[in-house]
Amino acid sequence: MPPAEKMSEWLKRASATFVGGAVAVGLVAIPTFVWLPREFDAINTKLDASVMNSAEASQNSAAVVAALEAMRLSIARSDAEPVNPVFLTIVDGGLSVHDVAPDYIEKFVRLFPESLVMSLYQGNKLVNFSYSDFGEQEWVFIERANFLALQADEQRQIIEILERSGVQFDFQF
Repeated sequence: MPPAEKMSEWLKRASATFVGGAVAVGLVAIPTFVWLPREFDAINTKLDASVMNSAEASQNSAAVVAALEAMRLSIARSDAEPVNPVFLTIVDGGLSVHDVAPDYIEKFVRLFPESLVMSLYQGNKLVNFSYSDFGEQEWVFIERANFLALQADEQRQIIEILERSGVQFDFQF
């Protein structure tokens, strides 16, 4: 075979290979640049909608939780009984709860050290407190003005003890 024919044959094969490669690239490029972007846009749109729905659901659930907490607090306040010092007496230098006292009096007194309860009792400040054990949670309430009338040391002790023991403490309005 003469060199011109060899060159012609080589050019035919090269062009056929090049055309075949171009067709293969075209077959890959068309779905890649036409179909895939549409699919990615659809996925992105659905992802954005999902994120928006998730954020909205989070806000709604936070609002529901806040409303439930407010309801719990309101019910606990209405359930709270005043701590009546009539059920307490000083015996042998210590404070004693009468046998006929309601359970909540004993529970309230048990929350604090005897020295603090004794100080509150002697200062006639126990009447300012209310106690509830609504919802398997203990609650202690006092009006803000009455709390501010306590000595700073008594305020600090009450807050520290209630925080440590997990008792909910709030002001009555």
